[in-house]
Amino acid sequence: MAIRQIREEREQSTHNMLEKAVAYIHSKFQEDLSLEDAAEHVHLNPYYFSKLFKQQTGETFIDYVTRLRIDKAKVMIKDSGLSLKEVCYSVGYKDPNYFSRVFKKVTGVTPSEYRLQLQ
Repeated sequence: MAIRQIREEREQSTHNMLEKAVAYIHSKFQEDLSLEDAAEHVHLNPYYFSKLFKQQTGETFIDYVTRLRIDKAKVMIKDSGLSLKEVCYSVGYKDPNYFSRVFKKVTGVTPSEYRLQLQ
């Protein structure tokens, strides 16, 4: 019984830590954001945080942040009149060429092609 109680408390603690980390990621994704920053925010060793994050979300930290940034970029391309360069900077990328490569890798099309598909 005591072991079950400890296990449940540990699972709840992990869940709370993950919620706190995800909220931090969502608030900082436009900035330079590292695994180390997120781990420090929830007071965990980066290696352990990385392992827990992958177990709980099914994605690596980098894949999660990349997907979040590209999802936000897709919304901005669709709903705003911003240039693709402005979208790039708004979602945390500093190099429009790199942003375009990542966007294409994730979506299968370049940001320009994506914008044209929406018209």
